[in-house]
Amino acid sequence: MNIVAHGCSFTRYGWPCWPKFVEWFTPHKVLNRGQSGSGNETISRAAIDSAMELKSNISHMYIMWSGADRYEVVTEENVSGSETYYTKNNRNKIDLII
Repeated sequence: MNIVAHGCSFTRYGWPCWPKFVEWFTPHKVLNRGQSGSGNETISRAAIDSAMELKSNISHMYIMWSGADRYEVVTEENVSGSETYYTKNNRNKIDLII
């Protein structure tokens, strides 16, 4: 069983963040899927993706939401973040490519 953590740079950055300390209190493996610069839309999609991908292999999922003033801008063209690219596919859905 795994514990999954999602959030913005407070969850994953260049130094140990809170998911690292969760490991101190549990025998479960902690999967840190936080990403710097993420707004709540990105965090919620990533959490849903993790739940669908890992299904019954998750014991807990912890989410640290970002500030309400963060938002996404998605255009027809590729928009470059640090490691993330958002594109609009033929069916007018948004693909997240990491």
